[in-house]
Amino acid sequence: MASSCLFLKSVHSQSLSSSAFHDDSTSVSRLLTRASIEAEIRKRADRCLAQKQLIVDYYRIGRRLAFPLALQRFEQPGLPVPGIPDYPWEIWLSWEIEERLNSLGWAAEWFGDRSAATTASRELEALSRWPEFTRNHRLDLCLGHTARTFWVAYIQWRWLESELRDSMGKALDRVIVQATPWVEEKYGHTQSAGDILKTAEPHSKVHNIPFIGLIGVALAANARRHEAAPALNDRVRTLLEVLMVLRQQGYTEGVGYDGYLLDFVACWLQSLPAAAREQMLRKFDFDGFLNESYRLGAPGEVVQVAEIGDVEPRHMPFHISAQARLEQFQPNPVRAWYLSRCRPDLLRSDGLACLHSLSTILGQTQPTPAAGLLDAHYAKVLRSGWNAEDLAVAVAASNSPAGHIHLDYGSITIGTSGRWIIADPGYQQYMPGEERKFTLGPAAHNAPVLNGKAQEIKSGRVIAHGEKDKGIYWLKLDLTGCYPKELEATEVSRSIWLYRDRLVVLADQINGGKITELSYHWHGCPEGAWRIQNGWALLYKGTSALWFTSPGFTISDLNLDRLPGSRGQLTLKAVGKAGPIVWWIFSRTESPPPVGSDVSGRWVEALGQKFSVD
Repeated sequence: MASSCLFLKSVHSQSLSSSAFHDDSTSVSRLLTRASIEAEIRKRADRCLAQKQLIVDYYRIGRRLAFPLALQRFEQPGLPVPGIPDYPWEIWLSWEIEERLNSLGWAAEWFGDRSAATTASRELEALSRWPEFTRNHRLDLCLGHTARTFWVAYIQWRWLESELRDSMGKALDRVIVQATPWVEEKYGHTQSAGDILKTAEPHSKVHNIPFIGLIGVALAANARRHEAAPALNDRVRTLLEVLMVLRQQGYTEGVGYDGYLLDFVACWLQSLPAAAREQMLRKFDFDGFLNESYRLGAPGEVVQVAEIGDVEPRHMPFHISAQARLEQFQPNPVRAWYLSRCRPDLLRSDGLACLHSLSTILGQTQPTPAAGLLDAHYAKVLRSGWNAEDLAVAVAASNSPAGHIHLDYGSITIGTSGRWIIADPGYQQYMPGEERKFTLGPAAHNAPVLNGKAQEIKSGRVIAHGEKDKGIYWLKLDLTGCYPKELEATEVSRSIWLYRDRLVVLADQINGGKITELSYHWHGCPEGAWRIQNGWALLYKGTSALWFTSPGFTISDLNLDRLPGSRGQLTLKAVGKAGPIVWWIFSRTESPPPVGSDVSGRWVEALGQKFSVD
């Protein structure tokens, strides 16, 4: 039996069972190039120049709003948001302002585009004159993004005319002045990392919202060489030390929010003198963040991260921008491989700007990381490879107290053909109602629901893992402590096997005197097409067929439904009597394979392979 602590913690050793790299130079069909980056920025700048309104997608609450350009100040929309009387509209607005100005600014920088420069100048000037850079009067995301927008323009854009550059400098000064009391209020009593780690909830100090706000102020101070810079940098350094210690203990907010914070940390590193930056790079393990990004990528589409916990691959690609920034001053062969395979149309413009200067990876074939059984910090991944024809299973495996990590220990997603075809909602709707219930309720994940009860406690653990035979990786998790004590469960465990690029087998062992009913909810990806045939479910995406069934359940058309609140996923729901072992077989084959099983249910056989539980 292997302990979960044996999972790898850095990219220097890539797999539990194989060497760090193998050569698959012929398998890379799409490589990032400088031309593709420039074409994408050109397209975005042209779109921005044609727009008369700033469109902001509040996807978390299903609203899309238009704001006038150039925006003279932020005015709170009067649109009601049920259950959230003071909705933070300014967060997503600041995302869009930053993205728009980066698209225009880099078009001006690279192409000498006068129209882009004129439009960006007008909007930067308007932004610099806002009476306040956040309406909340505290360190927050709007402050962080606005400060970073000014910082990029002031530090990196050579096309800025002297008058506008002076305005940017004054705006950075105002960020510092306005935020100084907020910094003191939030972090004024911070003494040392050790002191913070001794508190009851040290993770509250490194939550992404105030930390990002603090980094924005530090960027402003470093750009202006302000007298407050040393103290601000010390606070950022202290919080970064706390974060890294907590990560060693399993803390995470998921790749979307871990990468969001890392993106700002990487900017802060860039703003430091070279010697101070090198010291930070030597001291802290930033590779652990890289493991989340690349190991959770779908086979054939690395940017499509598994939607375990609160993750939005398309809306929150900040983690990729963070890796692009880090690659500029901490080259890493795995990071280079990862970035070379990212689609430019799915990255933010600041990330594309960082990649534009990385001649060592653009258009270059990089050695490919080994597959197998991998640690993605808050998830475990069983993977046959990285290309579209491969198969991967991402397994939720985190007890982090962060709210962005859901009660989903042991839930799986199955990826192939550039998508996680067996999926998870992957986000949480903020407004109360059916959609929020779909994303957080009992049917949100595919760990077993016992007597109608889903998991209520973060108390799972990995109890075993390994390589059974060449090409068969397996993992066993204990979920017992995740369920309500009233169920009196004595065992709830989940074993998962991956057989090459063909088969995923899952066995749930469930024992407890009061457990009489089991239910499962298997969500497909929104684009998937379904068919039920002879007790098997077919989920078809692109050109890839995934068949799945369970010997313990009757599967018919009646099991398939679109649950209230779904954003497109159909769900196969199976309900039955509790049994000591429940098997599920997922087969990436053109037709369902024959499945054999033992009378006692201790093993199943498919595609010539036998899978058994202890």
